[in-house]
Amino acid sequence: MGAEPLREPRTTGNLDPMRRRKHACQALTCSFLILVLAGCCALSADGGVVPAAESEEPAKATGAEPQGPASLANPAGAALAGIKVYFKLDPELTRGLYLGDRWVSPRTYTSVLQPGKQATVEARTEGQDARGRRLIRYLSAEWLPADPDMVTVSPGPGNEVRIIVHHAGESAVEVKSGEISTTLSIRATYRDQANRTQVAISREDRH
Repeated sequence: MGAEPLREPRTTGNLDPMRRRKHACQALTCSFLILVLAGCCALSADGGVVPAAESEEPAKATGAEPQGPASLANPAGAALAGIKVYFKLDPELTRGLYLGDRWVSPRTYTSVLQPGKQATVEARTEGQDARGRRLIRYLSAEWLPADPDMVTVSPGPGNEVRIIVHHAGESAVEVKSGEISTTLSIRATYRDQANRTQVAISREDRH
C-alpha cells in the first residue's frame, strides 16, 4: 500500500475563546487610547488646557522657592509702598514630608527650639505696592538691629539673610529699602532645663 499523502491541518475559522477575548481587549484598549488622545488635542486647540498658576510657596515636592536676582523691578512702574518679610520654616518641620524649603509670612513667626543659647532664623524680603500686591519679588533691603550685641544679620544667597540671636532678650530690627521700612520685634527665650532657645519675630509697623 502506498503511503497516504500528508494532509494540511484544517482550519475551522473559529478562534479559541481565550484568544478571542484577548483580541477583543486589545481592540478596546486601542480605541480608548485613541479617544483620550483626540480629547487632549481638542482641549489644547480650544485653549482648555491652562498651565498651572505660579504659587507663592512653590512646593518642592520640589519644594524650594525659585531663586532669582536680588531685585526685580515692576514693569508697570508702580511705587514701592511696603515691605513683606518671609521666614523659612525649619527643615525639621518639612524634611519628612518631602516639601523642600517653605517660606511663610505670618504676623508672628515662632522658630522651633534650637539647642544652646543662640538661635538662627532665615528670612527674605518682598516689595509691595500700596494695595499690598507683590511689586518686587526679590527686594534688596538693609537690616538694622537696634541691639547688635543681641541680634546680628548676615547676608545669604540672593536677598536672603540669616538673623542670628546671640542670647535671650528683646530687640528690634528695622528692615529698610529706600524710604520704605518695616520694623520687626524679636523676643528670644532660653529654656535652661532643656538648654534650648526659641525665637518669636513679630511685625511692629509698616510705613
